[in-house]
Amino acid sequence: MRATKRPSSKLNDVALAFSFYGENAQKLLDKVDWIDVDLLNPAEVDELFDNVDRVFHCAATVSFKPSDKQRMIEENPAMTANLVNASLAHNIAHFAFVSSVAAIGQGKNPSDLTTEETEWKNGPENSNYAVSKYLSELEVWRGTEEGLCAAMVNPTIILGASNWNQSSSAIFKRYASGFSFYSTGANGFVDVRDVVDALLKISDQRINQERFILVGENLTFRDLANKLTLAFGQAAPSKKASLWLTNLLWRFEKVRGFFFNIEPLITRETAKSARSTKIFSNKKAREKLGMQFRPIDKSIEEFAGFYKKTNV
Repeated sequence: MRATKRPSSKLNDVALAFSFYGENAQKLLDKVDWIDVDLLNPAEVDELFDNVDRVFHCAATVSFKPSDKQRMIEENPAMTANLVNASLAHNIAHFAFVSSVAAIGQGKNPSDLTTEETEWKNGPENSNYAVSKYLSELEVWRGTEEGLCAAMVNPTIILGASNWNQSSSAIFKRYASGFSFYSTGANGFVDVRDVVDALLKISDQRINQERFILVGENLTFRDLANKLTLAFGQAAPSKKASLWLTNLLWRFEKVRGFFFNIEPLITRETAKSARSTKIFSNKKAREKLGMQFRPIDKSIEEFAGFYKKTNV
């Protein structure tokens, strides 16, 4: 098995994530041929493909900071294009892409169910990250038109065990020591193990030119907060974060991030997302892939246990 990483990246967080699955994290790491590569360099990407049969493209820049907008919109599609082109040149058997539900359109009303057929529409409601993933998808679809066998998964918010200072795992840290506020929106959530299962299924079955929404459950953010605080033995949040408060918080975080050169905990985009309601269907993944999604209550219990033990 061959995996790529940025030259600046370290494997500590990967080892931490692997430790969730048993005590032999180092043995799991040693089974992987780790290669430092710049996915924006076509020549370096091409060198990866000797004796490669299948590709799982999970890499992307994820940011909700306005300053990262241009870099993300340019780099995510470019990385995908390089991998698609190399896959075509080397006649790869299958290309599996991890996209996002952010790259799928939204219904006119909050209660509208989003499916794989919901049409994307350009507009201010789309985050910069969503635009970058949508453009990346276009590169995959372009590859299929040129003969590449490829399919993609569109996960909702992924819950898993890793470094809880990063990505969606930060939601566990927020409620581990108690948090008084909850937001008014809703979204879909999925266990990271279900994402992996779905990727293996579409690759093993050589599914072509299709996408699959991955969602274990749709929850309000208040329900999620209640489940998280319960898992950590904390009191459930009782205060609704109003519009003026969330606007104040993201502005405060922007200033704090500027002066201390740190990643803001809340941005304008994440504050907006926390107030919006999105509901997703997993019908296609259940019926065509045979997915049996893990209950989110069980996932939260297991991952919270991991974070209580590691505290990182």
